[in-house]
Amino acid sequence: MKTPSFLTDSASHKLRREIALALAVKIALVVAIKLIFFSDPPSKTEVATRVAERLVGGAQATTEFQPQRATQELEKP
Repeated sequence: MKTPSFLTDSASHKLRREIALALAVKIALVVAIKLIFFSDPPSKTEVATRVAERLVGGAQATTEFQPQRATQELEKP
């Protein structure tokens, strides 16, 4: 590939080095973000255990909001 006449050998070399460095930094950032924010998905048994604990009323279940039953409203005179 023929380089443009306005780029000398040293300028062309600097440009290639700068582009390579920019690509290396971007790839490193993408890999770091992947490692930090995306982990392996939980196993199906782990998910099933967590759901069962929430449904049964395990220690993590919150009881702050308890909806009123519709029959209580009908019983009011």
